[in-house]
Order: sequence, then C-alpha cells, then structure tokens
Amino acid sequence: MKIFKRAFGLFLLLGIGACGTNKVAGISTSHIDMPLEMREDFSYFMDVCMESPKFRGHCHYAARTLDRIEYLDYGPESHVIGTCYRYSAGMQNITISSSYYKSTSEENKRSLLVHELLHCVIGAPHLNDTKLMSPWQHYMTMEEIDDDLKLILSRGF
Repeated sequence: MKIFKRAFGLFLLLGIGACGTNKVAGISTSHIDMPLEMREDFSYFMDVCMESPKFRGHCHYAARTLDRIEYLDYGPESHVIGTCYRYSAGMQNITISSSYYKSTSEENKRSLLVHELLHCVIGAPHLNDTKLMSPWQHYMTMEEIDDDLKLILSRGF
C-alpha cells in the first residue's frame, strides 16, 4: 500500500494522465475538484507560493493533498465565510460560503480563497498584523493582497 501511495503521489506530481492543461507551476491540479470561477485565484496563489523558497515544498505537497474546494452555506446566523479542513489522512478541503462568494467583489473573492489556502498550505494562523490573515474580512485591493501574500510567504508566521 505504501508503494502504491508513493507511486500515486508521483503520478500526481508529474501530471501523468492529467486532462487538458490543469497545471499550476508545472504541477497537475486536475484531481482538485473546485468551481471553475475559483481556478484563476487558485492558480495565482500557487504561482506566487511556488516562487517562495521557504514554502515551495508546502505548495508541492498541497497540490497533491488538496482534494476539493467547494461551496457551503453556513447558515444565516454564522459569521463564517470560509474554512480549511486538514484531515489525519493528509487530505485537505476548503469550503467557501456560496452566498458570500457569489455576491462579493473580485478582490474579496481572491482574498478569501488565498486566506483559506494559506491556512491549508502552510498552516498559517490568523495574524493581526496583516489584513490577509486577519480573522475578519477586510476590503483589500489586488495589490494589497499580493503584497500581504508575498510578505507572509517570505517571513513565515
């Protein structure tokens, strides 16, 4: 079984048998089930993450272990708009509030997905010294998102 898991991981890493061009930074992502509208922001995150010497390995691992990103309605009383789930078997899932995601700006969509990816990919906690990893959603420009992401990936947490 261990040999099978390693072979399967190599299979995913090399993108053997991947359909189409579902590759990000040379890594196949065709096995990750996610809404099409999230793929661009996911690709942006992975491209920036792969440029980080400190977290490049985490990005490779996440590309292999992230199983799906999906919509979930948390309910009208909930303040939750996104969650990263990390399972003991090594797989990871992200859920995003469908009502929030479908009604907010492109900047808020990107910052929410990147925020949850930082939790899953590098285990980043909520940080009060960056807007991106604050426990509260802040309006950010695309440039601010990029700056915060690169800061977090360069220094860690």
